[in-house]
Amino acid sequence: MKVRLTGEAFSIQALNEEAQVIPAHGYTEWAWDVVPVQSGTRTLHLHVTVRIRLPHGEERKDHPVVDRIIQVDVDSIYSIKKWIADHWQWLLGTLVIPLIAWIWAKLQS
Repeated sequence: MKVRLTGEAFSIQALNEEAQVIPAHGYTEWAWDVVPVQSGTRTLHLHVTVRIRLPHGEERKDHPVVDRIIQVDVDSIYSIKKWIADHWQWLLGTLVIPLIAWIWAKLQS
């Protein structure tokens, strides 16, 4: 069996192989590390493909995709930290350096 998890508004990393054997006893587990990258109502899609061994080879059957609606709320502090991390050059060039120059000029006069 092969199982994939997808979603446009998520960063998804599989923690194990997509294709795995289903044993006669016990269970098989698929796991993912899922991080939302956009807020709002978003959808995760679970794709399942079954592989069936036949005398003349192998057949594959895709099952209907399972969709789950996920409400993602943004943590404001996280968003601010991420924005600063992504735009530190702009922040340094437009705010910090001119502020330092202004303070230096005031101290010199």
